[in-house]
Parts: sequence; structure tokens; C-alpha cells
Amino acid sequence: MIVASAVNREYAELAAKLASAFGLDAVCIQKPFLVEELSRVLADRREEGVPPSIASPQ
Repeated sequence: MIVASAVNREYAELAAKLASAFGLDAVCIQKPFLVEELSRVLADRREEGVPPSIASPQ
């Protein structure tokens, strides 16, 4: 799960901790973010072997 927030980084981090408590892989990025940053986060997760949680359209 990726949490992106422009409100307050602490809220986003709390949401990520809550997701983690339920066994979800979560990362926070602060808005506004660059597409390159989001791409890096996704690439890092793929390298770690974390499967995508959203099925690709067929």
C-alpha cells in the first residue's frame, strides 16, 4: 500500500503503521511527489519481491 498525503506526514506514517499491523506492506510518500519518486518506490518493492496488490487488466 502506498500512502500519499499533502496534509500531514505524521498522519500518513500512522496510516502506514496501521496497514503494517494488518500485514500490508506500506510506504509513505509526501505530496507533491515526482513520478520518478513513485516509480522508484514501486521498483524497490518489485526488487524486494513484493507482489503487486492490484491485478493487471487483461
